[in-house]
Amino acid sequence: MEEKRKPAQNQDEAWKRIIRKLFLEFCQFFFPELAPHLDLSRGFHFLDNELPNLVADTKKGGRHADLLVEVFFQNGDSQWIVVHIEIQSHKLSQEDFAERTFQMMYRGLDKYKQKLLCFAIFADSHPDYRPDVYRYEFFGTKIFFSFNSYKVLDHSETELLRHDNPFALAVLAAQYAMQAKSEDHRKKSFKLKLSRLMIERQYTKEEQVELFQFLDIIMYIHKREIRHEFYAAIRQMKGGLKMLLMGNIEEIGFERGMERGIKEGLQQGKAEGLQEGLQEGLQKGRAEGLLLGQIRTLQELLNDPIASPESLEGKSLEEMQDLVKELKSRLSK
Repeated sequence: MEEKRKPAQNQDEAWKRIIRKLFLEFCQFFFPELAPHLDLSRGFHFLDNELPNLVADTKKGGRHADLLVEVFFQNGDSQWIVVHIEIQSHKLSQEDFAERTFQMMYRGLDKYKQKLLCFAIFADSHPDYRPDVYRYEFFGTKIFFSFNSYKVLDHSETELLRHDNPFALAVLAAQYAMQAKSEDHRKKSFKLKLSRLMIERQYTKEEQVELFQFLDIIMYIHKREIRHEFYAAIRQMKGGLKMLLMGNIEEIGFERGMERGIKEGLQQGKAEGLQEGLQEGLQKGRAEGLLLGQIRTLQELLNDPIASPESLEGKSLEEMQDLVKELKSRLSK
């Protein structure tokens, strides 16, 4: 069975999430000369309210994502960094992209009196797409504006594997996604390779969670049977089950509980003998099946006795949700 998702639509959000969650690691990988000067005690401020005032209204844009972040330096200064991630380069010409970036720069100066550090990540598959300069000239009036950029395709697998920063594997995952295209078996192989590397490198819990979620989206496996194979292979790795559950418990619970939930929902609906009852029973059965899958998977990880469907008979959805929360809390300790 195959499930459809919109990969480009999800990939920009995947990039935004991992950059938000691991912003220090992002700076260390993409701005190694800047990171040592940051005052980490003051953290980072994501300026979501200010960002729309910097982005030009345009109908030309493709799949992209923007982040605006305020960082603080050890000398007391602060700086705004705008990060632009471009997923589909063919939707926006290089000239339009450079002009759009320049517009964000001058809007920051005009509206907020802020100088921006502009940075673009090109996660597209076109090797020649790499705008980094905006030029304008008219009868002696000239503008030359350049900005920082990073092309995912520019760095070899060997080079990326030498880095222990999580974003090296994120970039590698983006490369593998381009190579695999829509071939689920290749995605499974690439994801298993990256998952082994994550475990071997002993990343922090947060780094593992965010990186696993990133590669799960960037290389989403559409065919359920191949997805099952991937999860089964992860569970066989030392430390794999814990990493898998921390990053993707809802998906795993759904896979393991849905079949039972649908079956029970159909039985309940048929017993009531009405179409409305069938639909209501199916919906409730799906919800119970999902929760049961999560409960049993968490219990397996915690080495608890595995709950049978009968042992949870009579429990409300709220009680099952509370049990999931309790098990997750124990797992995180």
